[in-house]
Amino acid sequence: ESLRAQTSKVEPHTHGVDLTDCGIERLEEYNTRINDVPVTLWDSPGLNDPYTDGEETLKEIKANCRGVDLFIYCIQITQPRAGQDEFDSIAELTKALGKDIWKSALIALTFANEIKPATADALTNRVSQWKDVLLDAFEKAEIPKNDATKIPVVPASYREEPLPGIEDWYGAFWIECVSRTMWFSKFIALLQLTQD
Repeated sequence: ESLRAQTSKVEPHTHGVDLTDCGIERLEEYNTRINDVPVTLWDSPGLNDPYTDGEETLKEIKANCRGVDLFIYCIQITQPRAGQDEFDSIAELTKALGKDIWKSALIALTFANEIKPATADALTNRVSQWKDVLLDAFEKAEIPKNDATKIPVVPASYREEPLPGIEDWYGAFWIECVSRTMWFSKFIALLQLTQD
């Protein structure tokens, strides 16, 4: 396996996506339907990937990803230190896509199965540390604190890998994803309006 990034440009993501719970084994095309809902998955290289042009990546994201219902920002949870790269990426994405992109965002802390020691306390502590650092990054990018604190920071792994202290991390992850989609927020707002 290569140490180099696997994604070199912004493109619809069709490989390695396990959607068996939704009735399909994997995405075979860029656009598909899940329970009669049209779905397109997009993947992009990291903005600070040394093998890609970050400015070009931002242009591609801006050109291709309009009207995004859910924005998943991935960070490897096992990084020994949060670096300037995370601050720069959040600031660059905010500048290119606008502050509202974070209203439908979720932070996925990948490789959470590799936390050592493999205990619930260690995982909870690491997620908490990332939340603190990310709040600093969002503040620097001038995201209102009220919006920043609502962005879920969720540990993630390979689907079959259990996470310490989380009985069903995969289900919890997707519930958080659905709750962050713009259409879900609008649906909840409509329900509240009709109840009033």
